[in-house]
Amino acid sequence: IARHALWVAPVAILALGIWQVRRGGFDPASHRKPLALAAFLFLGFSFPVLLDWMRSGSLGARESEVFIGKDLLRQGSLLPLAVQTGRVLALFNLKGDPHPCHNFGNLPILDPVTGILFLLGVALALRDPLKRWHFLALAGFLVMCLPGLLAYEESPMRRILGAAPFTALLAALAWRSALSRIPEKGGWRRVLTGLILAGAGALNGWTYFHGQARDGDAYRAHSREATLVGERIHKEPGTRFLLARSFFFHP
Repeated sequence: IARHALWVAPVAILALGIWQVRRGGFDPASHRKPLALAAFLFLGFSFPVLLDWMRSGSLGARESEVFIGKDLLRQGSLLPLAVQTGRVLALFNLKGDPHPCHNFGNLPILDPVTGILFLLGVALALRDPLKRWHFLALAGFLVMCLPGLLAYEESPMRRILGAAPFTALLAALAWRSALSRIPEKGGWRRVLTGLILAGAGALNGWTYFHGQARDGDAYRAHSREATLVGERIHKEPGTRFLLARSFFFHP
């Protein structure tokens, strides 16, 4: 899952660097240590993926199979990309990943509270997209969604995990803008922020620690039954087992 974010992370960093240089507010020579640390951390986290790439000489046959470029060329149209874009964007607020291994009950990625703030944040950032934090949020979100946009599959949620911090940033921008309209006296800003965080936390906690924790499809999707059967067979090598067909060729 992490490799999808690692492939496009340099693009996001490059876009932000170009924007910063063009705005005249960034001097690479005066930021050598932070840049060196960032490069070291990036290489450290990406080393397992890079090592596998060097050993195999490929990013995997799966990526070639699902790459949307083949459909674009075959149809001579941008319609497949438009369909996939709609599918990816719908994951955040409308309908989530249908695979029980990645999601629960087709719920969208964002809870209602965060989802509303996210949409408001996108609208706010688009009003002045060249503002520093607005550009960072929009460019980062778009670039980190590329693995999902460019792969034609019905379960793209795991491919866009790299967009999570930028999604949170867009929601935070909307909330900061709302707080700026509230007087500082009386501590109302802290109270409202606490209520928003508590509401979002309660919704997520109930959904995943109560609903998903009791959902049988989530356990079956993670091969729980097949794992238990496999452990039993491993413990009793001399026993002959008769298995249901559903376990044949099980991953």
